[in-house]
Amino acid sequence: MLPSLRVLAQRPVEYIRLHHALVACIDEVAPVQEVHSVDEVSIALAPSDDPTELMHALREAVTSTFSPALSFSAGVASSIWLAKVAAERGKGAAGERGGAVDWTIPGALPDVLFELELEDLPKVGARKAARLRRYGIESVRDFYDASLSRVGDAFGSVDGERIWLAMHGYDVRWTTRKTPKSLSHSRVLARSTRDKAEPIARWLALCGWLRARGAGLRPRGVRLEGKVGERLIVVLCVIPYPGGEREALGATSAAWRKLRDLCLPERITVILDDLAPDPWQYADLLEGADTFDRPIDKAFAEVRERYGVRAIQRGVTGDPTGPFTGLKISFDRVPSLEEVALFCGGHRD
Repeated sequence: MLPSLRVLAQRPVEYIRLHHALVACIDEVAPVQEVHSVDEVSIALAPSDDPTELMHALREAVTSTFSPALSFSAGVASSIWLAKVAAERGKGAAGERGGAVDWTIPGALPDVLFELELEDLPKVGARKAARLRRYGIESVRDFYDASLSRVGDAFGSVDGERIWLAMHGYDVRWTTRKTPKSLSHSRVLARSTRDKAEPIARWLALCGWLRARGAGLRPRGVRLEGKVGERLIVVLCVIPYPGGEREALGATSAAWRKLRDLCLPERITVILDDLAPDPWQYADLLEGADTFDRPIDKAFAEVRERYGVRAIQRGVTGDPTGPFTGLKISFDRVPSLEEVALFCGGHRD
């Protein structure tokens, strides 16, 4: 049907390694202040730094370490948000390879912003722009000139006020990394596995539990979601105290048996819910603390650190169709090299 179509296998491990190598390369030239996504970082400039020279040095380092084909754009401004907008403009500043746009030049702001459409602003998509226009904010200039309260009402969320403040030079922090309340992993099931996917569900739970453990968290419950067409079936299993690996996998098995009685899911999602700080430091105060299996969990962790997570399991746990579970790159999270080593087998290089 599509003779010219080429389907390429995903390579998330390579993407993760390249991301960390690229960040390290940039950090050697100028200290990275914050990593925002898989392809976006910010650098704090000193008063003595020359943006043009710094951009040249960064491009030289990236080109020599990776490839001259790698596009690279940068924005220089008084805030991270303005620098992000400037960097977007920099993508076309030097052809396909990208360039640098400096908005610290006297007189550049705010006029350069007025050349943009509302949809060009981060956090403003087509639907939000349509909403702003219904409130009489037709352009970026209107947005800039409006009062803070009017922008807040028109935008419908605090992000509108943050954008307004960022436009006016305030260094607004968009995200503060909060302790997650839950961790989830999903899998689309082959038809042949839909009635016997308990090992896969346990594997998804294990991947979530290892991530939680690495963050110093423990789950108080497991939520298993099964999807059949547009129908969503949800099963909950509560762990009466923040549990360890045995509790998480046991609750997942119990949830799977309940779900299996209700449907043959085409897709399952395992969610470790109500995460709480690691309670082991208070284990002597907790009822049932002896069930934490602390020596066993420690032994498992030592084996997995050396040989990878697939080297040792509790019960029937595994997903041969999902080799990259736990290594998903999301908008604001890139797995660490330590996680790559854990999920792919042993010490990292």
